[in-house]
Amino acid sequence: MTEKIIEYVLGMLTSPISHRFSQGRLKDRQVFDRLINELSPDSSAIHLLEKHDMGGPFSRELMVSLDRACESWRRVSNEFQTKKIEQKKLAFTTKLSEFLKMYSQQSRIINGGFVSIGLKDYDDTVSARRKI
Repeated sequence: MTEKIIEYVLGMLTSPISHRFSQGRLKDRQVFDRLINELSPDSSAIHLLEKHDMGGPFSRELMVSLDRACESWRRVSNEFQTKKIEQKKLAFTTKLSEFLKMYSQQSRIINGGFVSIGLKDYDDTVSARRKI
């Protein structure tokens, strides 16, 4: 009889914890899905960050989408319940924000909605590639 009472009490105590844990994981998954929809790993903006020669011009819209994603990811509604994941997200958005700020200070809009930091060596590199 005592064992059943202990099991009952333990069940009552752990039920809210496990329920809260599973709800937290569900919310984390929903937040992750929302964030990935905003800035998917195969998006043009991510490709820009990974592959593009930042000395060369590119569409201003790519920076706008990065800025929009950075702001969205910082909203309270997009906080992860898991602290470790939230810390990694905050580290990413902080670095992205620093990059966007630095790049906006160094760049200018050129014709056709393109952005450039105006590096002369990019023009020389493109000219050299065309000669090859």
